Amino acid sequence: MKYTGNLKLKKPDLADVVNVEDLNYNSDIIDQQITRTKDEVNGQLADYEYQTPQIVGSKIILHKKGDTKRLFFKMPSELNGTISISVDNGVTTKPLQDIDGNQITKLKKGFMEVVADANFFIYVETGEDFIQVEYQDFYNDLFLARTTPTPLSVAKSGLAGASVG
Repeated sequence: MKYTGNLKLKKPDLADVVNVEDLNYNSDIIDQQITRTKDEVNGQLADYEYQTPQIVGSKIILHKKGDTKRLFFKMPSELNGTISISVDNGVTTKPLQDIDGNQITKLKKGFMEVVADANFFIYVETGEDFIQVEYQDFYNDLFLARTTPTPLSVAKSGLAGASVG
């Protein structure tokens, strides 16, 4: 009898008699592994869903379900003050900072993304200005890609080797 490398499933040799107990053993191992993997994936996916936080003063209380450092939430209203975030039901908090390390003191109503660091959370800019710049860059790249001649397009046009002047 041989065994698979990862799950150690039983692999009867061609000369072995097939035993129903071995098949049931393999089925149980596969079922357990699939269930474990499904639970892990569902736990991680839950952190990528927008949650509605509990707000206490200027503290945002979120529920972290997996081991991701990125959290997504929907602010139901504007929040002002020295903003902090807790992922353990408010027992401990970490300040919310921007990418330059400045304390965030105002959040607008809307969808938010933060990244956990060892001692603080970093607010990820995803607002209208950011989206407009990203869209404009995408549009410009697309426009330039369609209007900038490539060696292949020059060759097909018959202008290869032509000089300008």
